[in-house]
Amino acid sequence: MNKKIIIIVLVLFIVGLVIFFLKPILFKSNLETIENNDKIIEINLNKLENIDNYVKISNNNIYINKGGKYNISGILKNGTIYIDTKDEITINLNNVTMTNEENSIIDNRKSMKLVINLEDKTNNVLSDGSNSDAVIKSSGDLYIEGNGKLLIYANNKNGISTNTNLIINNGYIYITAKNDALEVTKELLINGGNFIGIGNKNMKEPNELSKQNTLLLNFTEIFPENITFSLVDNSNKYLLNFISLKEFKTLILSNSYLKKGSYHILNNAICDGKIENGLYISGNCDGGNRVNIGITDTFSINNKSNWYGKREINIITPDNFV
Repeated sequence: MNKKIIIIVLVLFIVGLVIFFLKPILFKSNLETIENNDKIIEINLNKLENIDNYVKISNNNIYINKGGKYNISGILKNGTIYIDTKDEITINLNNVTMTNEENSIIDNRKSMKLVINLEDKTNNVLSDGSNSDAVIKSSGDLYIEGNGKLLIYANNKNGISTNTNLIINNGYIYITAKNDALEVTKELLINGGNFIGIGNKNMKEPNELSKQNTLLLNFTEIFPENITFSLVDNSNKYLLNFISLKEFKTLILSNSYLKKGSYHILNNAICDGKIENGLYISGNCDGGNRVNIGITDTFSINNKSNWYGKREINIITPDNFV
């Protein structure tokens, strides 16, 4: 019996020593994991450089190879951000201007969840090129949030395209597209923010689980660029004012102003004040003409998704574009 007790005591003693010596190593490993999850990788577009294990630069393109948070700032011409990891990625856009004469701007090729955060008080402009399917492409779920502004020029096809779901939680977003403002294979949810999408082909209706109401308008005519448009309610209160940055036939509007009730779309209103990313952010508007779809110039909000005009959208040929 004494032998057994001695053996048990020795085993416990050895286990205690192992734990004592390994504890700092294990603790350090866990701490490093936490630090890596909270670490924000800075990418300055004005001075591109490789970042070990995280970012590789090649031919002016940025390859993100590891999950985490990336803060992107500055100006870049003819470059694309490629996401080549299955890990979750958060991209903070912090006063970013990116243009590409040929390709997309952000191409998520692997991650199952990409979050694009629009940093507060920032203006972000993304413009793609002649071989691009979309300015922002995602093979996985795409989330857009934050209180900043995002202007997207889709010069060839679509503004945002995802093979799965798109969830818009916040932000001031204006998309102008040659084809579709949004191309979403599965579900579109708009839960907050101010969204304007103009295009010429298809429109994706938001899911009824969306927290914010949306108005989808398929007009019978093509409107030219550089025209002022306004969303007004039945009391003729101007709720949202913007400039058509490209000619368009379809319009998607969603913001917190769209409660149940009736609204009108005006064009050629006289507006003053400051414009940022195509939106009037100050000043007042007056006048304007009501825009019709068929015989109506009044558009009611009854559901999360409210469609006006034909469901079949005529394809606009390149000859229609300036």
